[in-house]
Amino acid sequence: MSRKRSISNSSSNSSSNDSSNSSSNDSSNSSSNRSSNHDYDTTDTNHKYRKCHGNHTNHKYDDENSKNLTETISEFYVCCKRGPIGHRGYQGHRGHRGHRGHRGLIGSTGSTGSTGSTGSTGSTGSTGSTGSTGSTGFGATGPTGFGATGPTGPLGGPTGPTGFGPTGSIGATGAAGSTGIVSSAQYVQLGAQPATVAAGQPFTYTTTIISTPGITSATAIFNPPFTASGTIFTLANIGLYLVNYQMTFPTDGGVILYVGSTTATMLPLPYTMIGKSPDGQVEGTVIVRTTTPSSFLSVNAAAGNSAAIAIPPNSSTTNQSATTVSFIQLS
Repeated sequence: MSRKRSISNSSSNSSSNDSSNSSSNDSSNSSSNRSSNHDYDTTDTNHKYRKCHGNHTNHKYDDENSKNLTETISEFYVCCKRGPIGHRGYQGHRGHRGHRGHRGLIGSTGSTGSTGSTGSTGSTGSTGSTGSTGSTGFGATGPTGFGATGPTGPLGGPTGPTGFGPTGSIGATGAAGSTGIVSSAQYVQLGAQPATVAAGQPFTYTTTIISTPGITSATAIFNPPFTASGTIFTLANIGLYLVNYQMTFPTDGGVILYVGSTTATMLPLPYTMIGKSPDGQVEGTVIVRTTTPSSFLSVNAAAGNSAAIAIPPNSSTTNQSATTVSFIQLS
């Protein structure tokens, strides 16, 4: 890029307002005072002396910052002596940007074109051929339905007249039904036993609560098999008997029923054993079957007891003891 500078011939104090006149004067002075071109050595950084290359009219500088820069020097140089560079003129203000023009009006919308006519309906296509029949499915049978039963149909015709034939013969007698309760009895010993009851010996019952001819009692020493007094019951009928027995005593021990067709052959029934440890009540309910008329039964202290059973007068502080046995003949 090349730039021309006008350097005033006057002193550096010249007013910037005279720049146009100075430029004119410098131009004429330069023409009269300088008749040749000079090439200067740009290595002289003080710009006092430049190496003259012989052309004294225009000065071309070899340094990079002033390459191709042509200046007109207003001050006369004697053999390459260069005067001071004048002040650079002020750069003029940039003009204001013009206003943006108004936006033009939007043009009106054109009218809608008319709708085209509907085309004619095309002809119906021919029917396609029928497809082949598919194979029969083999799905599982569905569950059976459970709908509600329908209403009962209407009754038949009217009832016919009552017949008047002869009375038929009497039918055979049916089998006998099961026998109900045949008899029952209950016995008790209130308070203490007459004596302690040793192992294997019968208890005593002196009071009858319910009596029946088929169940009776007797108190004595029945030896054999017993060696002490006690009560033996006679069951007159063959059959089933429900037997309940209970008592209270303070020691360890068991209670069991003895049964036999005679008093001498009476033996304990193992499934009737009840026992306790320590103080408290014993109570049992069993069914006994007799196979001979007038069988015998007694309530005994178990043969394995380590001590005799002593029934106290009272089962609690002021309540009397009750040693009870009851019989119900079932069949």
